Amino acid sequence: MSEDQDEDNVGYEFEEVDHAVVAITQQLISKVLESCLLNDAERTVVIAIAKELAELPYTPSNLNASLSLIGPRRKFGDHEIYHHWKVEIEGEEIRVGAGGYFYRPSTGGDSFTSFSWVAWPGCETECQDFSSSLRIVDDAKPFGTEIEELDLGEPGYTVSVTIDGESVDEGDELSDDDAEGDGGDDTEPTSSELTVCLWAFLDADLKLIYAVSGRVYRLSGDDESKLQTLRELSRHDFHSVGRSSVPDRFCVSCVNGSRKQGFAPPDAVFDPSAMFFEELLNELEQQLPPLADFARDTQTRQKLPGDPLSVRTVVYEDAHGNCRAIVDKEDKTWLLRQMQ
Repeated sequence: MSEDQDEDNVGYEFEEVDHAVVAITQQLISKVLESCLLNDAERTVVIAIAKELAELPYTPSNLNASLSLIGPRRKFGDHEIYHHWKVEIEGEEIRVGAGGYFYRPSTGGDSFTSFSWVAWPGCETECQDFSSSLRIVDDAKPFGTEIEELDLGEPGYTVSVTIDGESVDEGDELSDDDAEGDGGDDTEPTSSELTVCLWAFLDADLKLIYAVSGRVYRLSGDDESKLQTLRELSRHDFHSVGRSSVPDRFCVSCVNGSRKQGFAPPDAVFDPSAMFFEELLNELEQQLPPLADFARDTQTRQKLPGDPLSVRTVVYEDAHGNCRAIVDKEDKTWLLRQMQ
């Protein structure tokens, strides 16, 4: 629990499925933050929602905010369907839902619910997945699969963000009480840029880094706000990206005198002279999609800045595959105990 949390708070009663729902919801929020769908005021509120979810299963603050994502209308024969997803925090109550609308000209339309999850402090959560019983919904999928396959770069997606029951519009000024200091100020926002979350996976038994991964995000705002967003994203987003081996140029000496290539001590991750993520950054840059100019029928290759704004995070992984990202002071204290 972080230092500023009230020790008397009653936490949520989470089981494995609840942690999974929160992780999937964080993936949804990450995709929205990474997209171009938000204005600066909306982004501030969505980051505040992300912060509250990151604190679970402890009791969040009295934030009253919501994020709604609506997908494009898709045709299936003589009917059309669109989906929507919603994350709501009303004080201590948290709701995550998915659903949509089905319409056929001959019979009319009707809404449907595919997933619902509700949590209150000190109570068992309510989690229901109706996707397998939605026979009229051609593209019905489980909540996790839906979020995993979302591509917000496709046209037709829209978002709606509220705080204290009011829609958030461009130019709205949010108080510290609304978003804990993440609101706008009188300075002009800086232009967006490509930023990176970088992860190094620490084997619990070997006490060595054996794999790396990364993800690129286009973020706007000043450097501190971008870094804060990256820190929030770094806690869970490693679950949704692939891993690469540590480059062979890193090696460690074994007790028997042999040397193991593709492994590195944890301090190499933060050593500027080691250039630990150099190969991975080149790989991430190659994976960036080109920017299309349809008016001129051209494409522009995207490139990472020479020294991209980034957050480096060690992820501790045990023999069962359980992972913990080392993000804040509490995590670092916990890691020191594990390394002893």
